[in-house]
Amino acid sequence: MQKFLDNIHISGTAYKGKPLDAKKLIACQRKLKLNNFPLIPQEYVVFLHKYNSLACDGRWLFGVCPRDESDLDILAENALALVTNKTTNLVLGYSELEYLLWNENNGNYQIVDKSDFEVLKTYSACKDALKDFLRLDDCY
Repeated sequence: MQKFLDNIHISGTAYKGKPLDAKKLIACQRKLKLNNFPLIPQEYVVFLHKYNSLACDGRWLFGVCPRDESDLDILAENALALVTNKTTNLVLGYSELEYLLWNENNGNYQIVDKSDFEVLKTYSACKDALKDFLRLDDCY
């Protein structure tokens, strides 16, 4: 994961949010739990500590209160997302056609079609899911 994060750091093509503040993470995890959403998985928290949100070529990864606005905020976006099974699926990002989800029950990351919620790909490692979702396989 560290090499992946380092490679994103040197990339000039993506908006990269500032590192996550631990107090905001704790507050967000409490709010997610209160709203019956899954908690942010630890591997994604590692990503957030480096980049608290990311936007790249029409794909967005959510952060925790990035830029002190509601856009790209994981809690706000999950409240608005039109996904099934919100108590087990946490939306981590989206593109025009897909969602990137954390499925808490299965303990995996999924790329899901937005129109019919068909699971297109499943990953056990966050790094692999992020690379594929951001279409960075050829770069990193």
